[in-house]
Amino acid sequence: SSSYKQLSDVKLKRLAEYMILPFIDIYLWNLANGTSLTDRQMANLIYPIRENTPLDFDAVDRVARTTRPTAMKILNGEFNFAIW
Repeated sequence: SSSYKQLSDVKLKRLAEYMILPFIDIYLWNLANGTSLTDRQMANLIYPIRENTPLDFDAVDRVARTTRPTAMKILNGEFNFAIW
């Protein structure tokens, strides 16, 4: 039996909503190039302001509280998709 399990549509939507994969992509590029970005810089890249962005949406807070910690757990192999 395979150790890989399919992710549900709900979990895939959550990964997309919280911009986990774009964060990981930029994080790994920075790591490979010896650079780093602050949460504010990362938020500006992965959550650009659009016409439909809610006025009360705090992209920096989203990166600091959800996106970065989740992405780092995934990269470190510590994330449990089963309970997310």
